Parts: sequence; structure tokens; C-alpha cells
Amino acid sequence: MGSSISIHPLLDERKRESSVSDLEEIVLLIMPTYYLPNTVTGREVKLCQTSWNYILGNKSMVYLKMISELNLIDKEIFLCRYENKCLNWFTEIFFDRFFDIHPIAKSLFVNKRNIVVSENYIEPNTNNIMNGMEYLKGQIVKVISLTLSQTKDTRKFIKLMKKIAISHCKRGVQAIEYGIMGNALFYSLEKCLGPEHFTPAVDLAWKSMYSSMLRHIVPECVKYELEQRRKDEDYQKYKSAEYLRRYVADNTFLGRLSQLTNHSRENSLHESENESCSDVNSHLLDQEYQTHPATSILTPETQTDAT
Repeated sequence: MGSSISIHPLLDERKRESSVSDLEEIVLLIMPTYYLPNTVTGREVKLCQTSWNYILGNKSMVYLKMISELNLIDKEIFLCRYENKCLNWFTEIFFDRFFDIHPIAKSLFVNKRNIVVSENYIEPNTNNIMNGMEYLKGQIVKVISLTLSQTKDTRKFIKLMKKIAISHCKRGVQAIEYGIMGNALFYSLEKCLGPEHFTPAVDLAWKSMYSSMLRHIVPECVKYELEQRRKDEDYQKYKSAEYLRRYVADNTFLGRLSQLTNHSRENSLHESENESCSDVNSHLLDQEYQTHPATSILTPETQTDAT
């Protein structure tokens, strides 16, 4: 997350063009090591939904065992902290893990969540940060639940993934960082479910499910980043050309000579316009003077009649 682009540094300029073949090569380079190209199966979707329901319904064996082993005071503190929801425990583990392995993202998330949650936000404060974390926890739960519910409808699933990709791109999330999110997700699921529910088959199912998400999210992010890079490069070229033009105009002999020539031309044009205007004005004044009734007392004919 941040201002850098996640395009692989070994790709040459030719490979950075957004053609179909080059885009696919970039996407493959960005995909994490756990990425599975195979299509997620119905059985894998079922395993993901079942294990996720253990967390949503407070049925995780690890969660229940941990509560039962606490003394009365610690148990009350724990239940109050997580509102007696395994889901809240899961989201805290997720973001703690994500910020541990990707600490640079923490400041970005703090800024974004303050803007989203607090409309009257002026400066960072504890309340805004806490409200922001609640917002983020709700978002990660919403994304997982929606994804698992849309797997049967391919069109809706792809549309949802593209929407997620674009919204996160606008917030500064880069394509390569979805691999880090996946690591945090698998870690959190294993911690919350334990070996009883997070079996090797469930682990494989979640990696397959997340890979199907990446298959649609990452290409959208790469296209967005390539387009942003193109815009930045065009702007830099414009700035360079504009700076060079101004420098030549201000600091070279030819530039100075051109300025003086243009200035003298403007002065000459201005003087000629003034002269023509003065001639016209004097002509109009003469006409007005001759036709005005009051001027007749000064004409020779009027003087002769008076005598």
C-alpha cells in the first residue's frame, strides 16, 4: 500500500504495455506462492462455508475451550472485550497478523477509516481509530460472507470481485498486497478453528477459494495500476516539456530576443491602435461640434445676422 506500483521490476518497458498477453504475465508474477490455478469445486466451497459457520456461530472448539479454561474474572473480561463473539476474536487476530507482516499498511488504514467513519474528522484521535477498526472488521466479515454466498452464480461472483478490486485500488491497495492478506486470512482461520476444524482439506479449500478471488481481483488491480502509471508518466512528460519551454523563454538569448520582439510588436500595435482611435475620435468630435445647436452662435453667419 502506498504510492509505489506493484509491477514486477524485472519486466522491461515492452512488457508494461497493457496487452492481453503481457497483462497475464504480470498477473502470474504477482500471484502468491499458494495460488492454485484450478477452479474451486463444490466440495471445497462447502468446506469453506462449514468452517466459516463455526466462527459465525461461536462453535469453534478452540474458542470454547479457551473460555472454559479462564477464571471467572478473566472470562468476564474476555467476553466483554469480544462481546462473546468468536467473530470479533477472528477479526482482531486477522488485523494483528496483517499489520505484523505488513506494518506500513497500518498508517494507511488509520487515515482511510477515519475519513470513512467520521464525517467531521479533523485530526487523529483514539475514538476515530477505534471506530475505524470496527468498520474494517465489519468489512472483512462482509467480504468473506458475500464471497461464499456468491460462488454458485459465476456472473455475480466476478462482478463482486471486480467491485472489491476497484474500491480497494482507489484506497491505495496494490495487487501484490492481496497475497499478504491471504496469508493473514489463513493464519487467522487456523488460530480460530484449531486442528479439529482446520484440517488439511479445509486449508486447501480456503486456498482454492481465495485463489478464485485473486483470479479476478489481481488483473483488475494491475490494469488500474498500469493506467495510473501511464497518466503519471504523461504528466511528468508534460511538466518536463513545459519547464523546458519556460526555461528557454526566460534564460536564453533567443528567448530574450523573442520576448523583446514580441514586446516591441505589441507596443507598435498598441500605438497604431491609439493613433487610429484618436483620429476617429477627433472626426466624431468635429461632426458633433458642427451639428450641435449651441455652436451656431459662433459661426460667421450668425455673427453677420446679429450685426
